[in-house]
Amino acid sequence: MDWETDEIDLPQNSDCSKLGDQNNKMDEERRELSKWLNVRTYATRRKTSIR
Repeated sequence: MDWETDEIDLPQNSDCSKLGDQNNKMDEERRELSKWLNVRTYATRRKTSIR
């Protein structure tokens, strides 16, 4: 079975749009996570600089 060909031959139907929605949700989660990580690293830096 050629997986690459299968993915290329997928029709533009509701499944594809669902997949796009999933990707958008993942991007949002990643953005939130990176924001949270930035806040954490910033907080730890400030703590270390205060000491």
